Amino acid sequence: MKLLPAFVSEASVEDLSSRLDDSVNVIRFRPNIVVKNTSPKPFEEDFWKSFQIGKAVFQNARQCERCMIIRIDPDTGEFTGQEPLATLQKYRRKPGGQKVLFGAYVKVSSEGMASVGDKVVVSDK
Repeated sequence: MKLLPAFVSEASVEDLSSRLDDSVNVIRFRPNIVVKNTSPKPFEEDFWKSFQIGKAVFQNARQCERCMIIRIDPDTGEFTGQEPLATLQKYRRKPGGQKVLFGAYVKVSSEGMASVGDKVVVSDK
């Protein structure tokens, strides 16, 4: 099985944090790519088919199914209770199932340099 890079948007993390007593750090989801200021709407990235960062082009492969690991603080290695998974279960379940979805895995469809701060251009929704 080929490992795919994972990405999340800051808007989606901020939306989740607004539903929690304590905000959650994006690192909790261990993404390879964090996109910023692409849309004020959370979870807009669920509908992207392809996008470009710098010279690299990505295709949305599938949404990330989240497990209990997001209940462990990556900075301390400590279990932090039921959150943020319990809150995500209330509004981010896979249709017709039990899996919780947050972020996405992407395929690199055109290799190229992508750097921190590069603009994200969504080419297909």
